[in-house]
Amino acid sequence: MKTTPTNTKRNPAGFTLLEVILAITVTAVVSAALFTSLSGSFKTRRSAEDHLSGRESARAVIAALRTDLQCVPPAGGRIGGVFVGEDETGRNGVDTDALTFVTANPNLKSDQDFADLRQVELRLLDSSEDPDHYVLARLVTGNLLATETQQPAMQVLARRVVSMDLRFFDGGAWIDEWDSVDRDNEIPAAVQVVLVTAPELSRPPEDEDEIEQTYITTTTIVRLPAAIESGGGLNLLGL
Repeated sequence: MKTTPTNTKRNPAGFTLLEVILAITVTAVVSAALFTSLSGSFKTRRSAEDHLSGRESARAVIAALRTDLQCVPPAGGRIGGVFVGEDETGRNGVDTDALTFVTANPNLKSDQDFADLRQVELRLLDSSEDPDHYVLARLVTGNLLATETQQPAMQVLARRVVSMDLRFFDGGAWIDEWDSVDRDNEIPAAVQVVLVTAPELSRPPEDEDEIEQTYITTTTIVRLPAAIESGGGLNLLGL
């Protein structure tokens, strides 16, 4: 009796060249897509961290300025001193305003203080280390009764400052300058501070537009209690 041989299927020994090329192509496309997605995610994360760090630093500076201004006594006399806001313009037409005033801020206390009062000058200074930005300096003079000119102590409040704009509320309108001497020793009812800073970036920016997009603008309005007590018109501001 003859037996009919059964047909057996042969399994291929491996992939064809076309299959290998196709697999490599698909892997390359998927890898490129994943890399692009991850790169964008990392970039967004770094940008968010830089912005958050810069904003926290700006808020700390604004808090220090707020304390200084809220402790301003009435102007006039040898102790009260002056309150002078200057409307200045720096490089590329940016605001580089300055302010000189007397404050009783206890955080500025020194051995030369008289009656816990100090004269403060807020000013943007050029930086030799970073010529593209300013340094916000607080120049403090402790002895207001000194017969000789005193060298103020400089405290750096912020670096990488782009601009600082100051405005003053006289009870009816906001103005760009203030001089208590010309105003019969009056101080403004409030001061508006607009501070623009450039945070430290973990990755160098690609172009000028990207640099400006990273700028942080912090705005605050500080009421001066001494002006309110003397009849300042902050009720018009709704504050």
